[in-house]
Amino acid sequence: MCGITGIWYLTQKFAAKEEITSFNTALAHRGPDGFGFYHCESENLSLGHRRLSILDLSDKGKQPMSALENRYTITFNGEVFNFLELRNELQQLGWSFQSDTDTEVILAGYIQWGKQAFPKFNGMWALAIWDQREKELLLCRDRFGIKPLFFIDKAEIFAFASETIAFKNLKGFSREWNTKHVKAQLQNFTSLEARGLSLFKDIYQLPAGHFLIKKPDTPAKSIRWWSTQENLPKPAQHFEEQAKEFLALFEDSCRLRLRSDVPIATALSGGLDSSSVYSMLQYGKAKNIHWERTPANWQRAFCAIFPGTSVDELEFAEQVVNKYQGNLTTINALNVPDLESDILKSVQLFDNFYLTPINVIGQIYQRMREEGFVVSMDGHGVDEMLFGYNADILELYKTAMLQGDLPYAKEVADTYVNLFPPAEHQIARQNLEGIPAGSKSVQNVKRGLKEALNKFGLYNSKEPNTIEIKDVWLSDLHSSINLSTPYLQTDKLGSDPYADLMCRQFHSGILPVILRNFDRASMQHGVEIRMPFMDYRLVSYVMSLPQHSKLGNGFSKRIVRGAMKEILPEAIRTRTFKMSIQAPMHDWLGGTLKTFSMDAIKSQSFLNSDIWNGKSIVKEVEQNFKSNTWDFQGSAKLWHYLNLYFLILNKF
Repeated sequence: MCGITGIWYLTQKFAAKEEITSFNTALAHRGPDGFGFYHCESENLSLGHRRLSILDLSDKGKQPMSALENRYTITFNGEVFNFLELRNELQQLGWSFQSDTDTEVILAGYIQWGKQAFPKFNGMWALAIWDQREKELLLCRDRFGIKPLFFIDKAEIFAFASETIAFKNLKGFSREWNTKHVKAQLQNFTSLEARGLSLFKDIYQLPAGHFLIKKPDTPAKSIRWWSTQENLPKPAQHFEEQAKEFLALFEDSCRLRLRSDVPIATALSGGLDSSSVYSMLQYGKAKNIHWERTPANWQRAFCAIFPGTSVDELEFAEQVVNKYQGNLTTINALNVPDLESDILKSVQLFDNFYLTPINVIGQIYQRMREEGFVVSMDGHGVDEMLFGYNADILELYKTAMLQGDLPYAKEVADTYVNLFPPAEHQIARQNLEGIPAGSKSVQNVKRGLKEALNKFGLYNSKEPNTIEIKDVWLSDLHSSINLSTPYLQTDKLGSDPYADLMCRQFHSGILPVILRNFDRASMQHGVEIRMPFMDYRLVSYVMSLPQHSKLGNGFSKRIVRGAMKEILPEAIRTRTFKMSIQAPMHDWLGGTLKTFSMDAIKSQSFLNSDIWNGKSIVKEVEQNFKSNTWDFQGSAKLWHYLNLYFLILNKF
C-alpha cells in the first residue's frame, strides 16, 4: 500500500522532473518508508512513488520499478495477493526475478500477457505503467475500486495521484471546487465516487474495473476490463452445500491475504463481518492450515470502544476473542485530548466530506501503527452484498412488493424489525406502515407503496445521473443536477430485480464511499487494510446466489451465518442488531462539540456561503440544541456541512 503520482507535461511548459517532488510529497502519509522517482526526459514525463514497505523490505522493492532495459516502468499502490502463484507461472515461461515483491511480478505479468494480465490478479490496486517505446501511459484500477486513483487530462498536461490533495501542489493546474459536484454530494453522499467524479473541476477518478490509455496528442480513453455480470459461477443447489462452497472461498481468501513481511492485526468491532474475519484466521491456525509467506505476528485484534454510548460493542468483541483465547487491544475512541484539533487534522488529510468524522476509525489504525502493525484485516464488503443496512432491507421490501411477492415481503419486513434493539421494534414497525395485508391486490400495493416509501427517499423514477435537490439547507432548493460520467462504463447485474438491487449497492452505492473513507483513515497513519470478503471470487459467488441464501429464514447475510457455524460464537453468528463504527456525533454535539459547532455555523463566512442557506441551518440547529433532540440523522447532516465548511475555510 503506497501513494503513486505522475506528471506528463505535453507542451513542455514546465519540467516534470522538477515538479514531481512537491506533487509526490503531498502523499507522504501514504508511504512513510521511502520515496522514488522515474524521469523520461524526452517526453517530459515523471512518475513518483511513496513507499509503505510490506513485501520485500529491502531496496529491491523500491519503486518506480523498470524492466526490459527500461522500456516499461511501473508505479504501483496496493497488493496482488496471488503473486506467488503468478510468479511460478511466469518462471515456467522463462522469467527470472530480482526481488520478492508483488510489484515485479505485476510488471512481468503485464509484459507477458498485456491487458489480459488484469483478470489474473487477485487483489487491490491502482497502478501506472509507462511504455517508453510506444509512448503510452496506462492506468489501471482493481475490480471494485478498493485503491483510489485520480487524474486530470488537459491539452497541456496529464497527471495522476492517489489522492486529490496532491493536485494542490501541481504546477500549471489550479485546483478549484466543482460547485455542482459539491451540492450533489451534500444532497446524496453516494453521488460521486462510483461515477468517476470528484469534488474538483477537471479532476476525475478512474472508475473501478477500468483501465485508461493516454498517448501524446490524444485524449485519454477509459475501457472497462471487469464485469461482475460476466463472471458469475454456478453455485450448488442446496443451501448447506452453498455454505461449504462459501467457506472454502473465504478460507482461501484469508490465506492469500495473510501474505506479508510485516506484522498483521485485525480490526474487530464485534459485528458479524469483522468477527468472521478474526475467527476464520484463528480457526485456520487451529486446523494447522499451511499459510505461505505469513509473518509470525498476526494474532492481535484491535477494537474501538465508546464507553457509555449506544455504539459501544466491546462485549461482543470480547466474546469473539475469548472463544479463541486471543489478545484484544481496546482503543477508547472518546478519550481524545484535543478532539477539535484531531478532527480538523483528519479533515485536512481526508480532503473530502462525509456524515461523521473519520478520525474515530483512524484511531484504530493509529494505535496499530504505534504498536508495530502495518497491515489490518477488515470485514468490509458484506453489508453491501448481503443486505446489511436497514435502508437496503426497506428497498428489498419495496422490490418484493412491486414484484407481487407478498410472502417474501413479509419475511423481509420481519428481518428488518429484528435489526433494531427490542425497545425500538415498534418504531421499526411504524417505518413499515406500507406493509399491505395479504388480501390486498398487487395493484393496490403498488399504488400505496410509492407514498409509503417516499419518506425514506427510496423511490426514485429519475434518470440515475440526475440528482434532485430537496434539502432546504441548500441554497438552490428545487433544482436538479445532471452528473456527466465521461470515463465510466457500467451495466446491470441482470434481469433479477433482487440481484440487481445489491449489485447497485455494491458497485455504485455506499460501498465505494466506505472504501474511500477507510482508505483515507488508515493511510493517514500508514496502515494497509486488507478485505477478505472483497476477493473477487467471493463477490462473484455471492452475487450468483439465489435470494433466500442472501436474506432468508429471518436473517440478512444468511450465507455468512451458515458458513461460519461452529467457527463463530453462536451469539455473534445469530445476532441481528446492527451497529457501525462511527463517531458518536449526537453525543458530541450535545456536549464536547456544542460550542465548536455553533461558533462555526454563526461565523460570517458560513452564513454568507453561496452553497448552503446559512440562516436556515442556524435556525434549525439552535432549535435542536435548545430541545436537546440530536439523533444520528440530524447530527450526520450537520457534520456533512461542517466538514465541507472546514475544508473550504482552510483552503484544504
